[in-house]
Formats: sequence, C-alpha cells, structure tokens
Amino acid sequence: MSTDKKSELPEADVGDQVWIRFGDTVLPATVVEDRGKLGPRGERIVRVSVEATPSSTTTFEVLYSSLVPPPKRNAKKARTR
Repeated sequence: MSTDKKSELPEADVGDQVWIRFGDTVLPATVVEDRGKLGPRGERIVRVSVEATPSSTTTFEVLYSSLVPPPKRNAKKARTR
C-alpha cells in the first residue's frame, strides 16, 4: 500500500505553520506568501519564514511539494511501579 505525499500535506494558507526539511533536520516554518503555480511544470511555490535565532528570521521560497508532514511526537511512556 503506497501513500501519496501530496495527500499527507494539508492545504497551507498564509500564516499557517508548516515543516521543511533542512539537511537532516525538520524545521517549523510559517507561510508568509503563496506565490502560486510558478514552479517547474506549474508546481505551487510558497515563501516561508524560519526563525534562524531568537532575534532574527530568514525567508525563502520552496516548492509546496517539498514541505513535509509534521514530525510525529513521541508518546510519553507511562511509568510502571
């Protein structure tokens, strides 16, 4: 059973938090602009803002298809006594 990556990605509107892969790390980012279908073969492009340090952010454009689903949170294990 295969899963389609696009089906795992929710629609992202301006102001929504999304996740991007940066090297081997997945970083949270905020969509600041939807550039539309300007990418190769009409792919959707979004401008995202990433907090580089607590006092500065950086913005850049990425293909919508390169966004990744949010990382799964580790369920805290219940303690047994």
